[in-house]
Amino acid sequence: MKIFVSSMFKGDFVQPGYRIRRNLVSIYELLGYEVTDELDETVHIAQFIGVENNKENISLCAEKYKINTIINYFIDSSVFNKNGEAKLSFEDKKYLNKANLVIVPTEFDKKILLENEITTRIEIVSPGINLSKFTKLSDIEKESFLKYSGLIKGEPFVLAVSRFKCEKDIQDIALLARRLPYLKFYVFGPGISLFKTSHKILRQLPFLPKNMMLKSYVNEDFYKSAVLLAKFMYVTRDTNCDILNILDGKLSKTQIITINSIEANKSLIDGVNCICKDSPGLLSLEMQKVMSGEYSTIDEAYKEIQNESYELISKKMESLIKEL
Repeated sequence: MKIFVSSMFKGDFVQPGYRIRRNLVSIYELLGYEVTDELDETVHIAQFIGVENNKENISLCAEKYKINTIINYFIDSSVFNKNGEAKLSFEDKKYLNKANLVIVPTEFDKKILLENEITTRIEIVSPGINLSKFTKLSDIEKESFLKYSGLIKGEPFVLAVSRFKCEKDIQDIALLARRLPYLKFYVFGPGISLFKTSHKILRQLPFLPKNMMLKSYVNEDFYKSAVLLAKFMYVTRDTNCDILNILDGKLSKTQIITINSIEANKSLIDGVNCICKDSPGLLSLEMQKVMSGEYSTIDEAYKEIQNESYELISKKMESLIKEL
């Protein structure tokens, strides 16, 4: 079996497309499939991560090569209008309906696609995770973030990694940081770049609290170390990116926190696998309870991640591909 997996992504692990492709390659390698980034008539299945930048090749598969096509699709905050309604673009709907199979990570994503008249078969499949991702790290690798940050071993901090397309995420994290001045907040992602950040976010930068550190890029080794060492992982409204961070947070037994909103990832349930509140003020109170040892949701989240291993996801993908 030869599978084309779209690869128009920079080698930046914060970019979700890059990370999802890497997961797919690992999953297909377990099945003994050949993965290629060259699309031609010898390919049996073509798989695309999103619609943007893939429209021409999706059409080629449907109209020229007659290749069965899979699209991995993620709902993020950009699809919601001011009334909180999810409206897919005409282009996205057009190309999703050209595919043979659409894969989404949650029931919430599937519901939105059905409401937007997507007629292609839709299946819920996790991006998957390597369960030995953190355990195989050496002690030096596990603690590498300490050198980067200057933190003392055991010092609690909050980690947020995203593309930060929504300026409200920066505002909410800043409010949390002001309420919890004894905690440091490390905020990483290409969306913080001066060349890619919205003017609304840029205007906030001079007024951010001193315990909130923003960085446009951090390498993957430091990221893995930071996930392991963090007390909290903050999940933003960018489901496309944060679905991968959620998996990492669950596996590393890091307490996942988020501000509740219609755009937030619906696989997270307050008090079960995360702490999800309506405002930074309420969330800060719950974080203080975690700090004092009153409760956490990390054990349940860790149980859930066992069902999202590469091995289990590969079996599901094998079954879906055989049905095409």
